[in-house]
Amino acid sequence: MKKITQTLIACGILLGVGGNAIAVAQSPHPHTAAREQFRYIEQPLPLKVGLTLGGLGLIGLELWWFLGNSSPSQTTDNENPNTD
Repeated sequence: MKKITQTLIACGILLGVGGNAIAVAQSPHPHTAAREQFRYIEQPLPLKVGLTLGGLGLIGLELWWFLGNSSPSQTTDNENPNTD
């Protein structure tokens, strides 16, 4: 489980903060679309880090819920003690 967590953190850091990725949004005005199809929106680093950590936290929670939460299953007894 520790190895999976370390791998997810490394991937999140590489994808979220690594490189100089810039978010791209469509231009709101159709007449400027011919000249400039997309405009760049620079996102602050704390926002990128926060979103990356939040996403990794949700992925970790999902992995824990489905893979790590191994409580023993309860078996039911089909016999009814109130039979006459």
